[in-house]
Amino acid sequence: MPSTAAGTAYTVTTATMPSGGTALLCVATAHAADADIPTILYTHGSQGAYNQFLTTPAWTEFREWIIDNGGAFIEGTGGPTDAAGKGNWGNPGAQTFYVEAFHWGEVVIDIGLLFINGRSMGALVATWLYLLSEIASRVTGLIVSSGVQTLAYGTAGGASSVAPSVDYFGTTCRAAYGVADSGDEMADIAAAITASAPYDPMNFDPNLWTGKNVIQLVGDADTTVPPGVRGAYPLRALYAGKPAIDRLDVRAGGDHLTTNGTYYQVAPMTTFLSDLGFGTAVEEPEPFYYEITSTEYYADGNLYQLEGFTPPV
Repeated sequence: MPSTAAGTAYTVTTATMPSGGTALLCVATAHAADADIPTILYTHGSQGAYNQFLTTPAWTEFREWIIDNGGAFIEGTGGPTDAAGKGNWGNPGAQTFYVEAFHWGEVVIDIGLLFINGRSMGALVATWLYLLSEIASRVTGLIVSSGVQTLAYGTAGGASSVAPSVDYFGTTCRAAYGVADSGDEMADIAAAITASAPYDPMNFDPNLWTGKNVIQLVGDADTTVPPGVRGAYPLRALYAGKPAIDRLDVRAGGDHLTTNGTYYQVAPMTTFLSDLGFGTAVEEPEPFYYEITSTEYYADGNLYQLEGFTPPV
């Protein structure tokens, strides 16, 4: 039986959803029969497999924190097939799948507090699940990890740094909304903006955020989902002042990669969850520094010069 680094055994269950696609549920084995199990519904990024959260090394610390604290998580393909789910971009197939995955999960375990964790592309459907889906009233809080939060915002045909999602992410993003490659990219972008409008979080009623709990995690060196264009900042400007908890965590120098992304912002994510009633937060380590006050040392009544002195690490 698999276990976390702390020795907490866990159980993984999978099933095929009514609309197709595979869902996965992972729960601490000793707590699988508990009442009111805190649960995270994870919506994966572009090209993510049904088990992205379970198998991505960058998620290990956060994932194992969930299990070690007696929780569970649900994830899956995000569509009726692996291929469709990998490039769903928050489309109707993704919406249907994740609602089905939740309902399947609540049969397998007794779900208590429910949180959505949307990663990159998956943040589009995560935001819809939290605000507009039939399970919205069940959800306590939303975590957005370097999430795509806009589809049309930006300047089409310009530099990649200002390109909207339906431009920057190309034909795979547009195809998710039924727009085939016609050979006229600007026309395709315009068609995709129209087709995707009902699924774009920027078009949701800002009042839906009233009283909600959300943390947006971004990297300030993220060029895939720059927070000022395809990411959190435009949407945060729309819902400013409305959520009950509205947090922003910026990873200095953070990019979109598994080696240096917001996956590692475990302290702010677990603090958010703990403040909402789940688990004991991981403490942020206290900053420290060394100060060199002398390059000499005293011994046997004499001062000696330190050669090539470097501070300890």
